[in-house]
Amino acid sequence: MMRLAVSGSLVLLVGCAALSGPSAALRPTWPGAAPAATPFDASKAAQLPADPPRTGAREDEFPTPVRPTPSPREQESLERAAHEAPLPPESGPALLAPQIIPRRAQSHLELSVEVPLQTQVGGDVVYQLRIENTSDQIVRNVAIECQFDAPLTFPGTDDKLARQELGDLTPGEVRTSALTLIGEKTGRHCCEFSLTADGVESVWKSVCVEFVPKRLDVRLLGPAQRAVGTRGEYVLNIINVAREELTDVLAVVDFDPALAAREATEGVAQAPGRLEWSLGRLKPGEAVSLEMEFECLRQTSRSCISAQVMVGDELGGRAETCVEIAPATAGLRMQVFDRADPIEVGDQTAFVVIIDNRSSQPVRHIRLETELPRSVRMLTAEVRDSGGIIGLRHQLKGNTVVFEPINRLDPATSLTYLVQVKALEPARAEFTARLRSELSEEPITASEPTTIRGGR
Repeated sequence: MMRLAVSGSLVLLVGCAALSGPSAALRPTWPGAAPAATPFDASKAAQLPADPPRTGAREDEFPTPVRPTPSPREQESLERAAHEAPLPPESGPALLAPQIIPRRAQSHLELSVEVPLQTQVGGDVVYQLRIENTSDQIVRNVAIECQFDAPLTFPGTDDKLARQELGDLTPGEVRTSALTLIGEKTGRHCCEFSLTADGVESVWKSVCVEFVPKRLDVRLLGPAQRAVGTRGEYVLNIINVAREELTDVLAVVDFDPALAAREATEGVAQAPGRLEWSLGRLKPGEAVSLEMEFECLRQTSRSCISAQVMVGDELGGRAETCVEIAPATAGLRMQVFDRADPIEVGDQTAFVVIIDNRSSQPVRHIRLETELPRSVRMLTAEVRDSGGIIGLRHQLKGNTVVFEPINRLDPATSLTYLVQVKALEPARAEFTARLRSELSEEPITASEPTTIRGGR
């Protein structure tokens, strides 16, 4: 399958026959990338962050080979040779040799590709694509395709060609997408991106990534959705999977301007948009967990947190996660977090939900239900206001805790719901809260992940 970031996804095509003509209709299509206004509209899910990449490089830092435009005589010779050449086989991996194409049209399109310069073997590498019509005319039948080296793969397929039809691009229109591949061998592996209009190649870029041996398992966990003014808790888990002790280990976390770091594990060094921990030595099998809490400052469809763990001057591992920040809900604000993360099998923790009335009017008929992960068992549940515990009943239905409604929540007051649980089995557990009130029947939803380890 193909795993993608925010907008359309590159879909792998079977075989590598010519991409024009009647046969093209028989192939799977790549869902159209969502259009975005220029400048970018951050409310659209297809929007790439406007800020520079945190850990990667701009496309102009990559070598960009240029195919020379053949003379008319050379072009005629090439076309005759292509016409007389035998047809390619019906199956088998796509070749990386340049295709014979019509004359390159005068380009009214721009293609940029953002990707990390280096990542570890076995890890995902995400190519963030941005396509723009820079002319004052409509560009018709725009498509983008990617051919990639043999060590780069989609899980479950051997094909090496992906394509997306973008359709027509109006003047100034921008499309965005992301392609995720896995590198299975060390070395420098490349992708060739080709952008065409009406079947004629307009832009061509080669983008390469260096894959280094995997020495650290690096995972970054945290919520995928939050609202403006709320906080999200994230955990960076690092494990030495090498056979030797690693020295001079440094963990670096970069985050977008829509987020502000409020709390972090002891020993952190903080700079604008960055957190760093000097971890020193890690023995084989040794694990470290670093916790951080970010406040969501403004609405955006995609705000990212990226972690790199260095071993001396070399990359040991990297991970990234992104959060959608929704507008602040009029009247009510809900925050969700856990008391401890990670925990071991047999340990206890508590999930906490805080509801604030931030308006100048009372809010009525407040109803909360929470969904527990199946890897925990509920022990107790209670609700508090400023005066202490209130006698609010609750029911456990399967793994869902349904609390009795609150008739009225006055301005500038809050409620705190606390659900105490015991960990039963190793898992990446997720606790979800859904809040309804007279303001809307559509619930406010928030989730909090917790890592449960295999026990001592």
